[in-house]
Formats: sequence, structure tokens, C-alpha cells
Amino acid sequence: MTRNAITRFSNVMLLGFGAMILAGCANNSWMQQQNSAANTQQLQPAEPKMVGTNKDGTMSELNLDNQGSEITTSPSKKITVTANYSYDCAQCNQASGNQILVGLAGRSAQACIYDGANKGQGSASFELKTPAVPGTYTVRFRTAQAANCQEALQSWWGMNGVPAQNATIGTITVVKLKS
Repeated sequence: MTRNAITRFSNVMLLGFGAMILAGCANNSWMQQQNSAANTQQLQPAEPKMVGTNKDGTMSELNLDNQGSEITTSPSKKITVTANYSYDCAQCNQASGNQILVGLAGRSAQACIYDGANKGQGSASFELKTPAVPGTYTVRFRTAQAANCQEALQSWWGMNGVPAQNATIGTITVVKLKS
């Protein structure tokens, strides 16, 4: 082979080898993007399904431990919760405080997520503690009018019965883990 032929052959080989490297990198990059997209889909919480209403308020987008509005967990565990709320009570006494309480149906209220004017909306972050006894519990809310959150938590949860079914915003299933 002549020197020019060897040079051309070497250049063709280098170009081919470079193309293989680029193709491999591009393919690896594509694989990483696919894996990243799959992992992102697996890590995202389930879409919250429930919207609770009562005469003065609405709650939605309940997210229990970043798993959506329905969760299965262990007894006596603290769960991190986020939710959106709106409150509108035009007929309520302007001199009283207005609250939104959250808890488990048939049990006590656990959180006061709004303490303000007759009209308001926003997002709240709070904790709920799961019962010690295995079972399925509904997360509900109710509105109240009291001097402050403390008074509302103590007095309003069971007034006129527990919050109604339409105020259900989520479900917690408590199971005893096998040792």
C-alpha cells in the first residue's frame, strides 16, 4: 500500500471508530433518559382522587406521605400530609375566628390547618398520627368558628356528629407489619 492509501484507510477507520463512539454515547444518553423517565414515573405519588366539601369549605389534593390520598401504613405512625383548602362563610360572625380542622372519622381532630377570616384559601402541611389498632380510617375535615385553633380542636370535632361522609378527603389503612 502506498502512504496515501494507508493515510486514507486510517482516516476512514478513525471516522468509523468515532462514529461508533458517538452512536454508543448517543444510545447511552437515550437509555439514561429512558431510565430517568421511568424512575420519575415510579417516584411520583398517585394522583389524589378525593375532594371533600361541607357548607363552608372545600379540601382537595390530599397527599399522605407523598403517596396520594389513600395509604397503607403501620400503627401509631406520624404521616406527613399536604392539602389545598378553601373557606368561604359569608354568613359567619365577623368577630369570631374561622377554622378548618382535619382528623380521622370517629376519632378526634388532629390538625387545625386554617385560622383566619371568613374567606380564605391556600395550602397546608401538617401531620396525622395513625391509630394503634389496624383498620381502615377515613380522613375528614370540618369547619368551625371558635376563638382560636386550640378551642376549635377541643370543641368542634364531634359537634352535631362527626364530619359527614362528603367531607372525606382520604383513606388510611393501618396494618400490623409482620416481625
